[in-house]
Amino acid sequence: MRYTFLYLIIGALLLCACNDRRSNYLFDMGSAGHNAAPGYTRITPQLHYDPATGYGWLQAPARAFDSANHKLYSPIFQSGVWAKDSLVFQANLPDGDYFMIISGGSIDSVLMNMTVAVDHKLLPDTLSTPFYRLPYRTLRTKITVQNAKVIVSITGLGTPVGIYALEFYPCTHNQSINTTTPLEEDTAAISSWLRHTTQQLEKDSSNIALRNQAAMVRKYLLACYYFDGGGWSQTVKQTGLSLIYRMFAAADLLEQVIADPDDPLYDRARYLLARTYYWLDQEDDNSWQQSRARQLFTQLQSKYQDNDLLKMYLGQQVADTFTMAAPPPNAPAWAVSQREVMARLLRLIHWWITVKQAPNGELGGKYGDDVEMLRWWLPAVLGVDDSLARTGYIRLADGVWNSGQLERGFSKRIDDVEHAAELFRDTHPGMLLLEYGNPEYIERCLTSMQNFRDVWTGITILGHRHFRSYYLSATAVSAYAPYDVDVAMNARALLPGLWAAWYNRNPELLRLLGELGQAWVADANRAANGKPAGVIPSAVAFDGDRIGGHAAQWYDPELTYTYYNWDHLGHVNELQYLLTGLYGLTQKTLFLQTVSFNAALMSKPLLQKDVATPGSLPWVQQQLQSGGSDHAAGVNPMGKLFAMAKNLSNNSNYDTLIGKYGAAYNRYTLCHNKQVLEKALQQMLNGLRYNFPLNTSEAKFTDRVYIPDNTLLAGMYLGHFGAGYEYPSLLVSWKNTGKDAAILVHGGDHHSLQAAVYNFGQSRNVQMRTWQLDPGVYQIRTGLSKNGNDNIQEVLTTDTFTVTERVKDVTLTLPGKQLLVIAVKQLQAYPHNAQQLADLALAEKDISIHGGAQPHTYVVQAVIHNIGNTTAENVKVYVDVMLPGDHALKDSVIIPQLEAPNDLQPRIKKIEFTLKLPAGRHFVKLSTACRQPEITQLNNAAGVYFRAGNNTKE
Repeated sequence: MRYTFLYLIIGALLLCACNDRRSNYLFDMGSAGHNAAPGYTRITPQLHYDPATGYGWLQAPARAFDSANHKLYSPIFQSGVWAKDSLVFQANLPDGDYFMIISGGSIDSVLMNMTVAVDHKLLPDTLSTPFYRLPYRTLRTKITVQNAKVIVSITGLGTPVGIYALEFYPCTHNQSINTTTPLEEDTAAISSWLRHTTQQLEKDSSNIALRNQAAMVRKYLLACYYFDGGGWSQTVKQTGLSLIYRMFAAADLLEQVIADPDDPLYDRARYLLARTYYWLDQEDDNSWQQSRARQLFTQLQSKYQDNDLLKMYLGQQVADTFTMAAPPPNAPAWAVSQREVMARLLRLIHWWITVKQAPNGELGGKYGDDVEMLRWWLPAVLGVDDSLARTGYIRLADGVWNSGQLERGFSKRIDDVEHAAELFRDTHPGMLLLEYGNPEYIERCLTSMQNFRDVWTGITILGHRHFRSYYLSATAVSAYAPYDVDVAMNARALLPGLWAAWYNRNPELLRLLGELGQAWVADANRAANGKPAGVIPSAVAFDGDRIGGHAAQWYDPELTYTYYNWDHLGHVNELQYLLTGLYGLTQKTLFLQTVSFNAALMSKPLLQKDVATPGSLPWVQQQLQSGGSDHAAGVNPMGKLFAMAKNLSNNSNYDTLIGKYGAAYNRYTLCHNKQVLEKALQQMLNGLRYNFPLNTSEAKFTDRVYIPDNTLLAGMYLGHFGAGYEYPSLLVSWKNTGKDAAILVHGGDHHSLQAAVYNFGQSRNVQMRTWQLDPGVYQIRTGLSKNGNDNIQEVLTTDTFTVTERVKDVTLTLPGKQLLVIAVKQLQAYPHNAQQLADLALAEKDISIHGGAQPHTYVVQAVIHNIGNTTAENVKVYVDVMLPGDHALKDSVIIPQLEAPNDLQPRIKKIEFTLKLPAGRHFVKLSTACRQPEITQLNNAAGVYFRAGNNTKE
């Protein structure tokens, strides 16, 4: 609300600062067809210097241009003038000191590097545009006018030149502004000053000093509004500008403010500008922005030495005020550290949910960045069973689906796949774990894969299924050069399909994914365009199957971003995760060929010790062993790929490479040395214990709220090889554990499971859900480990349970302040589940109740889904309502057939019951059954509370 007044005055930003032409000299460049900005003089290309008027061109532009960009804050940016190499303008001004503002640039992305000279004296600053995507860049500098004239020369450094406006404001004294903080924005106090000043000027407009100061205050407040608006969709809608666009616009405004060291907003404008450049550098990895931010922060710290935020921004570690209670003396070191890591991680997650998250799921950095935060949330939801984290996760996933940015489960807007895919890819696969069996999320994933079949891919001349482009939307692809290539990262768009195929082995999905996987393996086996045989390509042209796309080098397809180059292994591996996942689904060794090739090459001594020729086999080997150009320090992305292959194939051939390149948890599963985990946990704590605001209140881009080594927790809590979103190969998940239960899954496979839990709190019952155990009878032993070596010294329970579906829930009792060891082993194997399985499902959202035609009657309607892969026959649907006095109202209907969604179209049947209910609150339960085996029966029933009488569903 504090910014509401800005909307009323932004349009008049320059009008109220410049209606006194005797003092301010303002020139708006452009065509005669456009009116000049209010208070400005229109300067067309034809207007040569005239002593009578006292202004004009000494060296005129070639032409004018119109941008008509009404998103920008000032009308001066709607038109300008352009010249091939230079412009010279003269204005006759009274002698004295002035602030000159020159707004340079042109339409679109025309590169311009310009020098500016005043009276033939070169200014130290160059004027370069575009400023990121801003078509303008503004330079405000102090000049001295002598001999009643000023000559401004703009010269291109090998580029054209262009300007929108030239402004001269006499230097005057600034009023003080009473603020409550030294550096913070303090927009409330500054806005109050501006309101008071505006009232003064309405009574007396002759005070040019006050009017010009008010104009700069408006620019500062507008910069605050741009910065604070974040990526919220409402702000984007109001301004028409994205977050990153507004950040650069804010920087341009703030650079103008700090051109005057006597401005009372000088320090706080420098501080906001430094923060702006800092976060732009975090997003863009731009050395100039980094250097500029550090320069400004350093200048400020010399004056504000006790400011903790300045210390954080300059790389110092400022301890968080959050502290942990002392642990019991018998708590294992790994448990103590894990408990603190998770407590601090939950503090971060809870902050984002309680302080930032909107009802539509947004976290304030734009959906496309917000969703990246979920990549490290799964241990909090599936390991700790944190209800707030679960709520926030689901709210964001549903918010993305309902945002209007998706169509058929994918981006409406054509963009490169890295950005177009992330909205759905980063939210919905995980929902298959959080809401296991919920038909809504399965069907959303199936719907998204209709695009895979119908829009994105086709069959090439070699008979390969490939993407037609890497620029795509739900309805179209950019099937023209240079975009008409398939790239490894297109696999990102298929992750929801891989997970859906894992859930129900949908035959259409398996066919489509299999064809694409086989095509990439075949392309890897080809030696072409300099690519060695066996190496997966960076890109393949759809037309002609050319390795490397349209580029001369197979490893650099010369696409929009460098992360499509082959040496960006973390991105290329998205395809290899897909291939390895296909192996997990089909057990076809074909899909492990590229992983095995990489493993063999990395296991060999270096083929060439010095720098190899890019693209050659020795170069490939060097890239693989170094981790490529996009890896984090100390992390080789190949390690996670080999751990995934080991996890799904149970092949020990990958062990040596995992031991050398793998993340901490994956190395632990080989050696069971807890010091490996303890060291990794301490590394996480070295980050989480400090500089909390940089991951919360200060963060501007939510995709940069990143937790290093986050795969460690997914491994310890869930027994997963990665962060959890890559492929659903977790061993266990947990319910009712809470942050006081430290968990270490030692390992397991399809026939066994070993884990340890230390409970820092009181004794409690928890639920362990197994995900990988094959059907059969299992023994589960629990006991206490007294010496910390994970051996049971005191047996507590020995029981058996049976597994008939993919998941099995087992209830355990955790004793307080003890290390509980859990050991599960198969006693008897059952025949494997049939591949052809129905899966009846309904959720609470599928049930609706409304008044019937007769008094006291109510119509219960429900949607019944089949999310399996074969038709369900003779489906019986029951309704059950408990009435007062332990009476029950029951009814049922039969659905003769409910087909499976094997064409990727959801399959549902609508049924209804008419019930006579007395007034009051009732629980209405619906359930389904058929005689066929199902994927799971956990989704066969749902219920709602309904209050008869006022007809409300609770």
